[in-house]
Amino acid sequence: MFLKQLLIFLFLFLCVSSYAEEQKKTRRPPREEWRAPRIDDRGKIYYHPGDIIFPADKDFLDLSRKERFRVLYKRRVSYDEYSDPKYAKPKYGSLYYEGNPLRPDPKIEKEIIAKLHLIRLFCDSFREKIPVATMQENAEMASALIADYLSEDEWGQARMEAEEFKLRSQNFTEAYITDQLRHRKNFYARRLRRIRDINNMTTLLSGSCDFVYLLIRAFPDDMDKAVELYEKSLIPQKTDFGKMSERYRREHTRKSKNIPPQYLDCYNAIREAETRRERERNAAK
Repeated sequence: MFLKQLLIFLFLFLCVSSYAEEQKKTRRPPREEWRAPRIDDRGKIYYHPGDIIFPADKDFLDLSRKERFRVLYKRRVSYDEYSDPKYAKPKYGSLYYEGNPLRPDPKIEKEIIAKLHLIRLFCDSFREKIPVATMQENAEMASALIADYLSEDEWGQARMEAEEFKLRSQNFTEAYITDQLRHRKNFYARRLRRIRDINNMTTLLSGSCDFVYLLIRAFPDDMDKAVELYEKSLIPQKTDFGKMSERYRREHTRKSKNIPPQYLDCYNAIREAETRRERERNAAK
């Protein structure tokens, strides 16, 4: 009897140990690790945008941030690329929801994770000891990449229109065209759901806070430019994160209703810039 119990205990111990080791290999990197590029093999795979966008045999993190921006900016996986047989089994699969049958499709999710990670790196650069000119360049790229990320719905609609036109210009039956359009509509809707997924939007929300500080550090004497880039990012138009002044105020009123005196001058400068831009827009109508 004792021997039987011992064998059962050893079997359970081995199962638990094996499961723990597997989780170590596939777990999502801790949030604090998002602030810097990963250099181990798991990190290289995690932040690779997928072999549809970037060669699977090359390390995406070997590229500079500017080079990564050029790869990712306005680059999305289309339905035809997604359906291409040569990408049926992508090398860089889903590492962060392993074991979950409802995990996101890696051919979509990898692109999104890579783009969000680069946004975070740009926005977090205000903490780095870099020239102001570099910080301004990072702010420009962060604004453009955030706007690109938040423009998924317009892009999907444009793709649907272009693909329908292409299908109808060829000698296909109406039944085939209808079936194809249904598949494509579902695909672009699935992409949009992944973009707006609560976890991805929470990551963007966190990055938007750093984005505000980056803009302030990059343009300390030109708050109009800072507000312009914030608005160009489409954050006020496409999210409920608020205006730049609201985002700044929210970060400094967590423990009280009023902004601490040391932050009032900056807050007022942001408000004044927003008011000027609003006045100019109204005058132009």
